[in-house]
Amino acid sequence: MLCVQVIPLLRDLNSKLGKYAGPTNVGSYVELVRNSTRVKVTTAHAVVEKENQLWEIETKYETGCVSVAFNEESRRVDELIVDLEKKDQTHAAEVATKVKALAECEAGRTPDLELIERLESKCNEMRSQGSLAE
Repeated sequence: MLCVQVIPLLRDLNSKLGKYAGPTNVGSYVELVRNSTRVKVTTAHAVVEKENQLWEIETKYETGCVSVAFNEESRRVDELIVDLEKKDQTHAAEVATKVKALAECEAGRTPDLELIERLESKCNEMRSQGSLAE
């Protein structure tokens, strides 16, 4: 019973094949597989090319991010160097002030030492005169 229904269906499809499918669409299974394989190979090459382009773009992006990070670190280092130079200048000014104060102190001390030596020599003189007087 199934055969009775299938055979007229096949005949109907064969008649429509000529109507809807042009001579270019009708071909062997081998050609169909060959064309399908060509499409797959072409698609595979296109996919590989797109992946390479994507990799290049990602590499450029990552390199850009690294250079941005490097620039930020470099800027921070420059800021620290400027800050350190300011502290060095402040320290140098403090040292210069203390050296000047030390020089003034030593200059004031020299006359004091001379005065102490003269006083000690006078004192010794008086002692010797006092021991002679006795």
